[in-house]
Amino acid sequence: MTLLANRRHGEPDLARSIQSWRVAARIIIVLALILEMQSPRLVGNTRMSLAVFVLGACALLVFRARRVIFNLRLLFCWPLLALFAYCVWCLFSLIWSATPSETLLQAGLLIVGLLVAISYAEIPPVVFVQEVVRVAIILAIVSWLMVPVLPHVAVLPDITWRLNGPMQHSQRLALVAGFALLLGLAMMLRSVPFLASRRRELGALVLLGLTLAATQTRANTAFVLIICVILVFFRIPGWTKIFAVLAAGLIIWYIVANFDELLASVGRDGSNTMTLTGRTVIWTNAISMIEVHPVFGYGFASFFSPLTAHFFSSGYVAPHAHNTWINATFETGLVGSAILSVFLLGALLSDRGSKLNSGYVWPTVLFAMLCGLMGIVYGGKIGTFWVLITIMVAQATHQRLALKRGAAFDASELLLTPRRRKAMSNSRIRR
Repeated sequence: MTLLANRRHGEPDLARSIQSWRVAARIIIVLALILEMQSPRLVGNTRMSLAVFVLGACALLVFRARRVIFNLRLLFCWPLLALFAYCVWCLFSLIWSATPSETLLQAGLLIVGLLVAISYAEIPPVVFVQEVVRVAIILAIVSWLMVPVLPHVAVLPDITWRLNGPMQHSQRLALVAGFALLLGLAMMLRSVPFLASRRRELGALVLLGLTLAATQTRANTAFVLIICVILVFFRIPGWTKIFAVLAAGLIIWYIVANFDELLASVGRDGSNTMTLTGRTVIWTNAISMIEVHPVFGYGFASFFSPLTAHFFSSGYVAPHAHNTWINATFETGLVGSAILSVFLLGALLSDRGSKLNSGYVWPTVLFAMLCGLMGIVYGGKIGTFWVLITIMVAQATHQRLALKRGAAFDASELLLTPRRRKAMSNSRIRR
């Protein structure tokens, strides 16, 4: 079913509403990504971005109150029900929290972020994905343009040629580039446009790949490559998959046989590879504390507090555990970690079986889960990627409900430029 075949059902109104929020969406996403890491601190460790997020989220909830109320039903649909339960459990941990004021604030922000996410559930996934990819392309271009203009900001000074980006945080830039690379590849494999021409799309993917490589984030780069291989594997013909599996087996064998040499070759200046840049120290200490309070944890958002100040003799306090499940278990116990795991597994399968506007949630959720082995997207305080992925899960849930009642339509036509729409029309005529 196409959009053009359903004008009587009001899709043109949806098309106009989508066009009206696109520019605003790009501005909001760019500001959110930059402010999350680079906003100045107001009081203690509280950044200005927190105040901006609270004000912006409240404004969105006011202007989109009708959509929030209408989409509240999604909170009782799978898998958002599990995420809603996790947010409530985080708030409930206020009872035993070691940092009650921080728990109340951050758990409340999780619920606010979830409400913001469901307010955009009716936007077709492909339209939202296109905007996210375009924002990432803009940030990648800006990151490279900053190198000759602001070299001391664009590149980390203590590590040879590690691209930093406008966020001044290589890991964050790697998340942006990897996230968009996966979404762009998924769109291209489905012949869904995200730029004006296929040549520009290929160039954009190359740009995102080079940006990811220039950040020198070894784990994130490996995770993106793995998911890219999976995406391509699902789209190649059946007999070709046999050769792909054999090639993957040979690559895995080579990596295992030469692991020490490869580990030494990917090491970089200023990084302690053997301790994973201090992560193993954090994990060891966090797990020892989890053993004291395994079921309920120490309260949501309690990791970045005096509780963990003894992890490093230098006095450095890690902002989180650099692992989704260790952080979630530390703060919300085995109960919270189990609920979060149920949500992530459900989200991984949330757009399965839908042939319209789908196939974009599972790569990003898998990316978040893999990145959760060395960093954190879910399982801690709210962040930009937490909101972006939750919006996509909400859209997939809304799409699934629309399919059940026969109200879904192919939104990919909304993404076509006039030239591409004409080319597709001529192609159909020739057939």
